[in-house]
Amino acid sequence: MSAPVFSASEINLSRSKLVQLALHLEVADKQLQYDFSRIAIVEMAKTYENELLRSQQHLIELSKKRANILSKKRAKIRGWQIATQSYLKTLEHYLFIMDSGLSLEFLLSKQNKILILIGEHPVIITGPNSGADKQIQHNIVEQFCLQYNCREYFEDIHFSETGNTTTKYKTVEQNRNTYSEVTSSWTIHSDLQADLITSNGLVFKFSSIKNRIFKEEWVNKIARELSLLNEQLKITQAKGNKIDWSSLKIHELPLTDNAQKIIINEKKDFIKLSLPLLGANQSLFSFLIPWIKNEFKNKTDYRIIIKNADRYLNSKTGISGTYEN
Repeated sequence: MSAPVFSASEINLSRSKLVQLALHLEVADKQLQYDFSRIAIVEMAKTYENELLRSQQHLIELSKKRANILSKKRAKIRGWQIATQSYLKTLEHYLFIMDSGLSLEFLLSKQNKILILIGEHPVIITGPNSGADKQIQHNIVEQFCLQYNCREYFEDIHFSETGNTTTKYKTVEQNRNTYSEVTSSWTIHSDLQADLITSNGLVFKFSSIKNRIFKEEWVNKIARELSLLNEQLKITQAKGNKIDWSSLKIHELPLTDNAQKIIINEKKDFIKLSLPLLGANQSLFSFLIPWIKNEFKNKTDYRIIIKNADRYLNSKTGISGTYEN
């Protein structure tokens, strides 16, 4: 048996009911997320406690055999028991701090493993062995669905060909009835820093996965503004206006409804658009100009990395809800 650490024996939950349930709860209200998290941690604790009892029975059986042959095996079991007892105390602590009102975040990894972030504490839903993993998964779904009607949770969940779940949104193209679909997915690093990567080559590097829904919505709106700008630049060029990328700048237009003036060449020709997020983040706009240029030229393989993306999130984002620094 392996010690109950985060790197050990994680559940393979590909396309399972628990994954489908977690996908819905990512955007559910806080009470549902709280109830799910508490049920998950309690079920994990029960499973480890049962495994402790089985290991103790195994030790009793070993004591009836030759001690000199089996001493190493007994020592290994003892070590596992000590580690498991410590882990159970950690789970009890997580339940306590959940009740103190710490924020909860959900994450599905690329391997469809479920991670609950309680404040700054990551908890992977896992058991002491593969058989226990499956039982935990079954018990969580069963217990949660005794409290809530789960029928709606197990319909229309889609996975990419690699098994990754993706967040999809559509970017609006002005004066058209068609939409350009962009997908995005999270990558979480060992230090819990997180990257939100869009399918059209934008990589936003955040300090953590916290406020994930807020950050996705922000990136969503940035993508829409960039799509709108790209469309207008193409219309402007088609009308015979020159675009000088070194002159491209964005300025607020006073006394207007979130309108911005985008200067397109050295003659100070400009187009007027409503780009509230880019207008509020002019340094971000300047940084994105090489990407805007390549997107304009349909170079779909171009990629740009926005480091420290958190610094662009501020009170002028135009996003509903709150953001916790």
